[in-house]
Amino acid sequence: MTNRANIVCLGAGRMGRGIAVAFAYAGHQVTMIDVKARSAEDFAKLEADALGEVTKTFASLSKLGLLTEADVDPLIARVSVVPASQSGAALSEAGMVFEGVPEVVELKREVLGSASRQVRPDTIMASTTSTILVDDLSGAIVNPRRFLNVHWLNPAYLIPLVEVSPGRATDPRHRRRGQGTARRHRQGPGRLRGDARLHRSAHPGAGDERGRTHGRGRRRQCR
Repeated sequence: MTNRANIVCLGAGRMGRGIAVAFAYAGHQVTMIDVKARSAEDFAKLEADALGEVTKTFASLSKLGLLTEADVDPLIARVSVVPASQSGAALSEAGMVFEGVPEVVELKREVLGSASRQVRPDTIMASTTSTILVDDLSGAIVNPRRFLNVHWLNPAYLIPLVEVSPGRATDPRHRRRGQGTARRHRQGPGRLRGDARLHRSAHPGAGDERGRTHGRGRRRQCR
C-alpha cells in the first residue's frame, strides 16, 4: 500500500484515463468518476472500456520494457471507476482532484462545484482546461483558495505537464502543494524530459490561440 495522496479524476474519458495511468504508476490510488448520468448497463460498458484502456496501456508499456510483467496487475489494481452517485467516498478521501470534462464552462463549473462540496477543506482542486481561465471557473468552487489550472496534453502519461496557473483567489501555499503533487506524474514510464510552465496568474492553456498570443513576450516561470 502507498501513503501517497489519493487522486480523483472528474471524468473517465481520454484525459482521466491518461492521468490515471500516470499517477497509478507514481504510486497513487486513482478513482475516475463518471460525471454523466447513465443506466447501470451503460456505466458497466464505460467502466469496462476505461479499465480496459488502462490495462492495455500498462501491458503495452510492459512489452516495451518500461515495466515488468509483474508490475502490471498491481498498477491496474490502483485504478477504479465509479458513477457520480457513488463518488462520495472517493472524494472524501482525495488529496487532489483533477477535472477532465469537455471544454464547456457551464459543465466544468457544475462538476467542480459539486465535487468541491464533498472533499476535505485541504483537498487541492484543479482543472485541466486548455482554453478557460481559472477565474472563470473558481466562482463555482467552495474555498477557491485551493483551486488552480493544471494543464496537460495527451497522452498524459507520456507528455510532460504543460502549465500550472493560479487564479486571483488561489492561495500560494495551495498552489505550491498542487504543483508538488502534479509534478509526481513525471515518474511515469517513458516520459519526455521537460518541466511545466508556471504562471503567476490565471492564464489560458498552450492549446488556446489566446495563450500563444496574449502572453507572448511576458511569460515567466515562477520558481
